[in-house]
Amino acid sequence: MKYATRPEISRCLFEYLFHVANEVRPALNLANLVCGHPVGSNISSNRPSSLSTAGADWWWLFQKARCLYRLGLLRDAETLLKESLTLRPSVEAYLLRGLIAIRMNQPVGALRTYEKALKEFPDNCDLLLNAAHIQEDMGEAVRALVLYKKVVNLDNTNIEALASIGSYFFYEDQPEVSMKFYRRILQLGVQSVELYNNLGLCAFYAQQYDSCFAYFNRALEMCNQENAADVYFNVAQVGLVSSNSLFFK
Repeated sequence: MKYATRPEISRCLFEYLFHVANEVRPALNLANLVCGHPVGSNISSNRPSSLSTAGADWWWLFQKARCLYRLGLLRDAETLLKESLTLRPSVEAYLLRGLIAIRMNQPVGALRTYEKALKEFPDNCDLLLNAAHIQEDMGEAVRALVLYKKVVNLDNTNIEALASIGSYFFYEDQPEVSMKFYRRILQLGVQSVELYNNLGLCAFYAQQYDSCFAYFNRALEMCNQENAADVYFNVAQVGLVSSNSLFFK
């Protein structure tokens, strides 16, 4: 109880319990204390009718919602997020509310949440990326591409958006365009088996064979038991398409 009455300590203690110790229930009990709920109250009793914002601020309501989300009480978490957003709109609360909608198999609801959030935070890359993911999952590849491009315009070092745009153009039979985005990722200092593998495929279908072999060689040098099969599969595909029997020796 003494920690709950001291904001400078209670917030640090909550962050430790939630992020470091991974003790969600004690973290929720602490949040309940700060918000005026008894420690011994049953967590499952946090129903919308019994929730109160008296003595609480938006930050603590958001933290309680995070705890309830981790505990699987999605409806209760959603109610707290609505109250938190009423007190003060925040990107984090909108993102969590979208995740709740996705877990409840409501992608359209999640998309509406992100669209509403983008009206208040129009240049937030996290909101744009999450909205793009949902559009992509719903089969709206062109709409997702528009959002990914907007992210790149805001942050030209966003690797996730660059990779997604590269993937889109590759499957649209434009490997030379796709390769530009993957090379941009390479220029940012990212080196991985998957990146060199994709570059090798793009170079091959763009008929840049010298670059293709160099990229695949680099991928083979970096691969391990977990991803070696993917690289060798693509190298074999290159051999089949080029009708070069030397690839199989």
